[in-house]
Amino acid sequence: MAEVSLGDTRCWSNHLRCIVNRHNHEDVMLIDSKYDFGSIVYMVADREQLPRVVTGFLVQPIGTRVEVSSPAGTVYCYEFELSSEKNVLSQY
Repeated sequence: MAEVSLGDTRCWSNHLRCIVNRHNHEDVMLIDSKYDFGSIVYMVADREQLPRVVTGFLVQPIGTRVEVSSPAGTVYCYEFELSSEKNVLSQY
C-alpha cells in the first residue's frame, strides 16, 4: 500500500482513505471513486482525447471532483466527465 503525504493529510492510494489531522485529532474520510491516483483517464467531451493522470481529489459540500493533469495543465472534473477509455465518437 503506497502512502501519499499531502501536508497534514495522509492518503493511501489503493483504498482512497484519507486521515486528516486537525488540531491533534484525526478524522477518517473515505473517498469512493472508480479512479485511483495515477490512473490514466480521458475527458469525455475532449475532442482531442488527450490522456490525463489522476493527481488528486477535491472534496466539497456539493460533491467530490477528480483532479486530472496533463502537460496542458490541471483541471477538476466530476467522475461522469471522465472515462478510462478514449471516446472515439467525440473525435469527429
